[in-house]
Amino acid sequence: MPDRFRDFLFSEKAIQSLPHDMTDYIHFAILFLIVTVEKLNSSLDPNDYKMIVTYGKPSIYTSPTIYSISFEECVQKCWMDETCVLVYDTFPTCQMFVLENITTVQKLNSSSNSRIAFRIYSTSEECPSITGTPVLVGGTIVSRTYPLLGGIFPTYQEFNLTLKSNVWTFQSSVFYSCYVGYIPLKRDKYVMCMNVIQTETCINRTQAVSGCAEYNSVGLMGIANLEESRYIRNFAMGLISKQPVNNTYTSLGFWMDGIRKPTCKYPQPKSISCNGTNEFAYSDVSAPNPTFQWAPRQPDGLLNNPPDSNCLYLKVDQNGNSGVDDAP
Repeated sequence: MPDRFRDFLFSEKAIQSLPHDMTDYIHFAILFLIVTVEKLNSSLDPNDYKMIVTYGKPSIYTSPTIYSISFEECVQKCWMDETCVLVYDTFPTCQMFVLENITTVQKLNSSSNSRIAFRIYSTSEECPSITGTPVLVGGTIVSRTYPLLGGIFPTYQEFNLTLKSNVWTFQSSVFYSCYVGYIPLKRDKYVMCMNVIQTETCINRTQAVSGCAEYNSVGLMGIANLEESRYIRNFAMGLISKQPVNNTYTSLGFWMDGIRKPTCKYPQPKSISCNGTNEFAYSDVSAPNPTFQWAPRQPDGLLNNPPDSNCLYLKVDQNGNSGVDDAP
């Protein structure tokens, strides 16, 4: 049996159309409704987004949300909100827009003192240059937002932001919705619906796979990129901080896709073909080359410590330390 903290598993669910049978829909929605808002609020890492501050004024729009806070606070609030696409300085208040409420923005010069800020998707470590980003000099960028379709279904929504003739235009493009309780994540040309399932008792990997099947899942999910690692880490830390006082878990574990290859088992020595991630075979077709961070000194299955360390899990502790380990 794995260590005590390994109480959780995560699975994925392929994108599918919303159900036509409303009886099934209502049953499913009620089952997961309690955790939906909490999960969605921590679904995306703000570090994958940038706030571009410039000068302009919304021209075609409806019903922004108005906050009695400074523009700087409004920019920060938008950056942390996965549904926000634009803020507008209306001192002493500010206006925040979601995609469905904003169509065009008039570009102005600095003498107008009319500040706006766009929230755009960018995983670059550096802020874009003024002359190097289409959102400031002309052209189109593709960004993303995560609204609740119909106020219920978590949705991945792409949109184009185009600057032409001193007017910015927002235009919705593709979108994909998930069932309530799942979170949509972009993977290359796929959008996957991910869920984290909490169990009441410790489980092994076989039980985790069976648990995924009960939720109509295609199987245990791999970690395709560091964005997903951060999401799971933040989700786990939230669970640790909110656990009942009679629980003493300081770490949580998430079973994930990955089984040690027969050709990379002890006493096979470490080699080019058996060195870290490539020691394992993966069944998650949307993450054939997973990207994640190993825990210190892991994996150690080739050292037979402990024996038969053939399965992968992600461990997260209460201090936010996280990493993938191999275990029996």
